[in-house]
Amino acid sequence: MAGDHPIKQQHYRSIHYLRGIAALMVVIYHIFSYGMVADLPRGSVQWMKHGVAIFFVISGFVMVVSTAKRPNDPGDFILRRLLRVVPLYWVATLFLFAAGLTHPGDLQRLAPSLLFVPMVVDGAPKAAGPVLEVGWTLYLEMAFYLLFAAAMVMPRRWAIPVTVGILCLVSPVTALVPGNALASFYAHPGLLNFAGGMVIAWTRIRLPAWTVPLGFTLMAWFANTSSPDYTLAVTIPALLIIGGALGAESKLPSPERLPMKFLATLGDASFAIYLMHFATFNLLVAPLAGYPAKALVIIPLATGLATLVGIMVHRHVEQPLTRLLGGNLKRQSASPLPA
Repeated sequence: MAGDHPIKQQHYRSIHYLRGIAALMVVIYHIFSYGMVADLPRGSVQWMKHGVAIFFVISGFVMVVSTAKRPNDPGDFILRRLLRVVPLYWVATLFLFAAGLTHPGDLQRLAPSLLFVPMVVDGAPKAAGPVLEVGWTLYLEMAFYLLFAAAMVMPRRWAIPVTVGILCLVSPVTALVPGNALASFYAHPGLLNFAGGMVIAWTRIRLPAWTVPLGFTLMAWFANTSSPDYTLAVTIPALLIIGGALGAESKLPSPERLPMKFLATLGDASFAIYLMHFATFNLLVAPLAGYPAKALVIIPLATGLATLVGIMVHRHVEQPLTRLLGGNLKRQSASPLPA
């Protein structure tokens, strides 16, 4: 059994590069979904929103790999995850207020947002999301971390399969509670992506490199079909991408080559890019290019500035905060989103 042998903990360059690519996918999707493009339809990049699914698969994979040689200490695990996620998320959320980018009612949602708790309003069919729109993914991340930590009280050979099983059962079970806003929020099918990433790590699956472009192609194709099943249209392609990237790990060009260095930088800054791109669009892109603007102008400008701001925030905010708050905790390389 895979669980009988510890997974070798290492840095997977392919996974790290995919973090950066997934962050840029979300950025490009939001350039369209926020109405910033004047001359191209949103449907042309609809599939790119599933960069979030890639992040979730990566998160499931990394949680299994990064804890393979650590003692089963739920408290230590949660502390490390909080130190990795919370500081920059709080900074990005509070920055929206400082920059005047909030909306009516955001102040009431601030405390639940900072605590990663969906706000349930009496009579509302859905729970209110966070002030920082992309933070909804971190709500699911935190729920996953708590479940993973709770399972650590069991022997590892049981903890991983049990966690995977619960993640697979959440959606069908919560469907039995119709009309419950909180249950509806956590019934998101994206939980399957965490489970899939854990299975890849636990079984050490490696797929041929050609499954990476196949996965992206399937994502793009299914995005333009009517009401596709999420597992078929999103989870399976994301698993093909991650499995194929791991299979290609040994064939990657030297990390010293310029394109690889750029991809590594994107991976390092992926969380900051993900959290800060909304503010970048509003404070820098819209004043420079107008709103909306031609695709040939707005796409490279918005993507470039979101990347640049994300890298700067990573280096001058995220890293110092991690060093300050992390103390003697060894920094984990796992990025949640957005791993």
